[in-house]
Amino acid sequence: MPCQRIDKVVSSTLLFLNDVAEKWEAILPHDNLPPSFGNTRKWVSLVQEILGGIQDQRKVNSLDPDDPAILDALESTKGAAKSLSAIFRVVADTSETERGSCYEEFLRKPNASGIEVVLLQLLQGPQELVNECIIEATVDQDHQLAEAIEELTLSQPPMLMNQAAAVAHYGKGDLFSNLANGHQNINKGTGAQYIAERMSWAGQSNP
Repeated sequence: MPCQRIDKVVSSTLLFLNDVAEKWEAILPHDNLPPSFGNTRKWVSLVQEILGGIQDQRKVNSLDPDDPAILDALESTKGAAKSLSAIFRVVADTSETERGSCYEEFLRKPNASGIEVVLLQLLQGPQELVNECIIEATVDQDHQLAEAIEELTLSQPPMLMNQAAAVAHYGKGDLFSNLANGHQNINKGTGAQYIAERMSWAGQSNP
């Protein structure tokens, strides 16, 4: 039944978000992590509020359970919540001073997404449902969604992609990127810079 599927997806998503909230508190302060870690709690709370509103609307049968847009958006939000929980579990299992490097190592894994990408996915599902008037939300919630998505879009760090993974560098020091086979030339002065297809960190050899 569509109604039961909606209830199950919302409940599962809230469980993942509750886990994120707990881990967010556990890893305070977030000084060695990208700024989006610090902002995660308020955005998770926003999505939790909206999902709670969906549960309330379900109880009074004010949602159309046969509208495919509802499940599509909720499944996307659930997937983002699960990914976000995985990110916070990774950094929560390390010491404060090692969390930045641990997060960078996580990003090197195949198919790993950075926290900004995951948070965007988390917020875009609810925003789509609100914009299409499929679910009810307050004016303040609508504004918060739009502001959060704009902030995340503008604050995404430069990321270099290859077939294996995305890598973002948040600390100080040089980042050497390689987008093709062969040598890489890094020009720190004026003139052309040549980028090829593999990536290495300063002081490390190419994988």
